[in-house]
Amino acid sequence: MAYIRNMGKRSTLNYRFSIDSKDDKQLAELRKMISDHNSRVRKYARLIGTEFKSYVPDLQRVRIQGRGPRRHDGRNYLHSLPHKYATSFDVYVDVDKDAMEALRIEIIEGFTPAMQRKRSKLQHELWLLEWEAKERRA
Repeated sequence: MAYIRNMGKRSTLNYRFSIDSKDDKQLAELRKMISDHNSRVRKYARLIGTEFKSYVPDLQRVRIQGRGPRRHDGRNYLHSLPHKYATSFDVYVDVDKDAMEALRIEIIEGFTPAMQRKRSKLQHELWLLEWEAKERRA
């Protein structure tokens, strides 16, 4: 069951609620809602084309942060607690900047996200070959 925790101490507007299990029904509903929102945004952006940036709302993502004791197995987790050690979770909704950039590239250059990943992988392989060639010359 979702609940609100420590609203007075929050420094972000992105916090939605806290949960004790990642199987929570309200988390599933929030993910579905964000997925539907993102589908509508992508469809609209593709419809209006290159001028989409000024007319289209941002794509969003659901982010889950583990909460609980920070010391486990002799390690002290100061920033991000692994989910396997968490006793509860805070749920946030943020702008998905990576997805926004992928959508922008798709609309302007015509590369789908899958094509963008392939291009990135090939560019990395090219960089490795160039680096190897430089090492041989040295």
